[in-house]
Amino acid sequence: MNVARIVLLLVTFGVSAADEPKQGGAKDLKGRWTAVLMIFRGQPVEQDAVRNFEATFDGRTYTNIVGGKLVEEGTYTVDDSSSPKTIDFHITTGPDQGKQQLAIYKLEGERLTMVFSEPGSSERPKSFDPGTSKAKADFKRAKY
Repeated sequence: MNVARIVLLLVTFGVSAADEPKQGGAKDLKGRWTAVLMIFRGQPVEQDAVRNFEATFDGRTYTNIVGGKLVEEGTYTVDDSSSPKTIDFHITTGPDQGKQQLAIYKLEGERLTMVFSEPGSSERPKSFDPGTSKAKADFKRAKY
């Protein structure tokens, strides 16, 4: 499988819900994040593809960019009162447009870890072990 296809598949599992976000977690996620590790269906994604992946959160909307090209965008809501913290994405642009994607996340300093369900799935991941049918991404906050 070529790098572009792997990145597209990861983006498909990648970063996607509507309503107003709760302030705490949404505010903490604001900014630009660059990928440092990605796992898709239990397998690490090639480092060249990982280095080119960037996610941006503004408190309500997100974008996923690969190699400088917008590949997905949408809105999101977080619930930082749950354990683990949850994030729901509503994909408005990209291959999974119109689908919701459920995820969990943890923020440790300048490091963000997310584990995603498949777009359209009603099952949310329960742990940070991505297993074989989920995707996981670790990001570091980008410095401007």
